[in-house]
Amino acid sequence: MKDASSTIEALNADWKKFFEEFHFQPHPRFLNTVENLSDPDSVAEYVKGYFLITGDSNADAVAAKCETTEARCLFGRTSSMHPSQRMNARLDIFYSRLMNGCDDLAMKALGMLPDAETVWCDYETGKDEAFAKYSVMTYHRRMESHDALFWKFGFDKGGKPAFFDTPLASAMKKGKEVIFQHVNLLPLACQEQLREVTDGKTFEAKSKKIAIKLGFRVVATMNLLTNDGRTLTLSPFLADRASSIREVKIDTDTCAVLAFGHDLK
Repeated sequence: MKDASSTIEALNADWKKFFEEFHFQPHPRFLNTVENLSDPDSVAEYVKGYFLITGDSNADAVAAKCETTEARCLFGRTSSMHPSQRMNARLDIFYSRLMNGCDDLAMKALGMLPDAETVWCDYETGKDEAFAKYSVMTYHRRMESHDALFWKFGFDKGGKPAFFDTPLASAMKKGKEVIFQHVNLLPLACQEQLREVTDGKTFEAKSKKIAIKLGFRVVATMNLLTNDGRTLTLSPFLADRASSIREVKIDTDTCAVLAFGHDLK
């Protein structure tokens, strides 16, 4: 009887063969994540979502292959593995194919994480008073783009300029959840920093160390299409850190309830 390690090695080899025609080499974190999923449908959702949100040119072909008998057999074997180690546990991604708003409406109004703080990743939105309740990323001439993830420029009670913790830094220190709305609007430098944060352990920015407390988690939402018709994807190195990738599908009636706060009857 084969031991667990040799069984996982054989399974990983089959995954590499599955993606061979697409010239895609799955990251060890990708393989570990799908092996930690509970059922074949969750595995299929993750695989299709990964290729879609990263803008891979083979996304449609991969989605089609996920419906084959070969894929269902592989996904079934994968979801029955339950490895002892879980590499990804600090990032969950929810994406929408719509062009405006359904991701943030769904996350907040459906009450999935009512107590989590929110970071709105569209810098220009910060100029709109309607979004004042969100922690909008701001820049100061002394800050590099990725520092804006952790330190927010402002003024203390005495009127002196100072840097304060952002919701991300606060969540890291307290072991809480933080929602990143429109995470794919973050510059690549910021996405790289977020990747390092989701890797865990202690993080250092501007010579300040932040000990990441147990329970910390990033819930990221993204619209694939912008209002002007552009497609904005997520970097693969950040997507590789996701413990789940799920599509948010909202019908017209649900959108009305989320937008207006009551049923339109």
